[in-house]
Amino acid sequence: MVSIAPHVLFRRETVRALRTDPFRMIVRRAIHPLESWMNRRRGARWIDRRYSGVVLRYRLSEVLSPARYLYGCHEHVATSVFMSFLRRGAIVADIGANLGEYAVVAGHAVGPTGRVIAVEPNPEVRARLEWNVQLNALANVTIVPAALSDANGRAELHVPDGDWGLGTLEPHGRGTVFSITTRTLDDAMTEWALPGLDVIKIDVEGHELSVFRGGRRTLVAQHPAVLYEVGAETLHWDGSRWNSPASEFLRQEGYHIFGIVPNRRGFWRLERVDWTLNPVGRYRMPWETLNLVALHPASRLYAIRTGGPAWPACGVYEILSAQPDASLASTAAV
Repeated sequence: MVSIAPHVLFRRETVRALRTDPFRMIVRRAIHPLESWMNRRRGARWIDRRYSGVVLRYRLSEVLSPARYLYGCHEHVATSVFMSFLRRGAIVADIGANLGEYAVVAGHAVGPTGRVIAVEPNPEVRARLEWNVQLNALANVTIVPAALSDANGRAELHVPDGDWGLGTLEPHGRGTVFSITTRTLDDAMTEWALPGLDVIKIDVEGHELSVFRGGRRTLVAQHPAVLYEVGAETLHWDGSRWNSPASEFLRQEGYHIFGIVPNRRGFWRLERVDWTLNPVGRYRMPWETLNLVALHPASRLYAIRTGGPAWPACGVYEILSAQPDASLASTAAV
């Protein structure tokens, strides 16, 4: 029988979800191990669930599946900030889209006049991203089978054993290796024929600096809001302050770097990062990696510095079905 890690059970979202629908959350938390075990006995590998109009399919065996099962989305606070930057007609780049949690909610938010570019080089993960886009009938989401970097060409994507969502262009000597295409963001913007770029979400497991270097013209000209992951391995103390190479690059291009500070009521605010203090201790949620926000003072989005949760009904969603295989046929009518 599958157990749930304590850090998943007692995250802050539990309080909001219990207030919204206490009976459903208590029951779901209690039956999750049993239901996961029963689904596996029936041969089910996938589960579909719907919340706030979004349908997502994920693997029962994945590390993050208990969080998705219990709360609907994995990075609730970061997703809340990301959603606050979106409007109808916005253009969004999801770089390192994984199975599409950000890309799919963005596709719903920007509407038919907007556009979402979901970049995912891992072929196994990208297939699942395609399922989720199809399940939501999102014609405004374009999936790009490549990785963004600082040069056009070919590279090796290293995927660790046990978690297909952690592929990186930074070699680590274990797991599966895929030969993939790399593009720069600047050249890709021309190829995609985009008139501009409003928001970037980036999670590329330590390769963020190379992506920003390859997108310098776009960053300088368009000033998109940037939600980006900072791995602890990329942070270092230089004797007087903490430094993140990706953050330093953005600062040199005129961006201000903010950490996300949630409160007990579920609202959040953005706080300018004081780099004399370790941002991991201040802004990283216990169950997540560190997500920071970069805003340029010339951007209209610079004024968005506080907000409420994007998903006030966190945890209140419907389990649609458990799937025995990777076929889309069984959910085509969803």
